[in-house]
Amino acid sequence: MTTTTLWTWALAAMLAVTAPSLNAAEQQPPKELSAAMQAQPKLVIKPDDLFPLTRPVRLGMFTVVPPQSNGEVIRLSVPVGALLSKAAHAISDANHRRAERQADERVRKDLEQFFAARAQNGARPDR
Repeated sequence: MTTTTLWTWALAAMLAVTAPSLNAAEQQPPKELSAAMQAQPKLVIKPDDLFPLTRPVRLGMFTVVPPQSNGEVIRLSVPVGALLSKAAHAISDANHRRAERQADERVRKDLEQFFAARAQNGARPDR
């Protein structure tokens, strides 16, 4: 046997040994195995498990309610309508008190002027 023949046989033997491993690398893994490898378990935290609130909890003017979407840890509710209503009523009440004070002051001044004018004319008060 010549060296060329030996090298040919050696190359053929190496190809015979490595060919099954090349075919195995080209083959796709079974679908069940690939699906199991790709489907990683997801961490699911339900807000009802974390916050078993039967009704909203009030903290001063805030209301703590359970989260409603993913990523929320806590949800605070602010009563904007009630706050605006209180502010509007407070302004209205202040305006009303100021108008009453001004009216009382005008009546007091008018009465003082009336009694001063009557005293100057010499008229006596009614009995």
